[in-house]
Amino acid sequence: MMVPDEGTVLWIDYWTLSANSTQTELAMAFFDFLLEPANNAQNVRYHYSATFSDQAKSLLPADIRTNEAVFPANADRFETLQRPSRQTIRTMMKIINNLDID
Repeated sequence: MMVPDEGTVLWIDYWTLSANSTQTELAMAFFDFLLEPANNAQNVRYHYSATFSDQAKSLLPADIRTNEAVFPANADRFETLQRPSRQTIRTMMKIINNLDID
């Protein structure tokens, strides 16, 4: 994978739970399920996206663990974006909380 000398942005996926949710316990149980190493590894195999979990990574076949499209060797040159402003977070939360997903 080619990365500019300056580095690049690290991808991050977020799972969120609406403050208006009526099924908080069910949602938290789902998050817990996804975080179990075996399930997390299965998710990596399905989506070919990296995991933060060393336990899950150890359950992956070698062809995925060594696939630089999934786990770039030069990821140490990746960085996360700066924390969004308070106003941006408020706007994002207003949008999320107005989603009708129940």
